[in-house]
Amino acid sequence: MSTAISLLRRIKNEPFMDRLVTGDEKWILYKNVQRKRTWKQAHEGAEPMSKGGLHLMKVLLCIWWDIRGVIYFELLPTGETITADKYCQQLVELKKAIDEKRSILANRKGVLFHHDNARPHVAKPTLAKL
Repeated sequence: MSTAISLLRRIKNEPFMDRLVTGDEKWILYKNVQRKRTWKQAHEGAEPMSKGGLHLMKVLLCIWWDIRGVIYFELLPTGETITADKYCQQLVELKKAIDEKRSILANRKGVLFHHDNARPHVAKPTLAKL
């Protein structure tokens, strides 16, 4: 309980939530289904359609946001995954997006960056970049 009270006091004294930028990755599955019209009699049922090949149609969404909304996102092509080098490139693009879209955030006390501990996020090149 005392932790919650101290957190509320901190938010009043220093609104750090305004400085928080969160990032994450998510696989997005997609399938553009095109259905053909068929004419059936009233007593005939519809023909079943299979959902084969869904797992081949996916992209990796890498996204960063703050309290105001999305700052930067990137869709990686099918088959490409996140590596430490790719993540470092995205951090450079994120910095540009923050400078452009959230100049107050960039010029104030700095960004509080929040991400999980996936291997590309905690690799030595990434930590050096941060």
